[in-house]
Amino acid sequence: MNTLEKDQHVEDLNKGLQLKREQADEVKDAFDRAKIALMYDYMYMGQGVTYMHFKHKDTREYIKIPKCGVAFNETV
Repeated sequence: MNTLEKDQHVEDLNKGLQLKREQADEVKDAFDRAKIALMYDYMYMGQGVTYMHFKHKDTREYIKIPKCGVAFNETV
């Protein structure tokens, strides 16, 4: 591998790392916005054995969140 190929390889690796950082930032931003939306745009409607239920204040559409995983100290 010559110097030009090595430089191109390093540049490609750096582009890949930058893309991963941008994707991580996008994911974090999406979850931050989702948490805010859940707190301010939805009404808590109660919970059953396996789900928590929420209703959107404007559209009146329901969502349900499974009661499993880290938030509930269980694993799937």
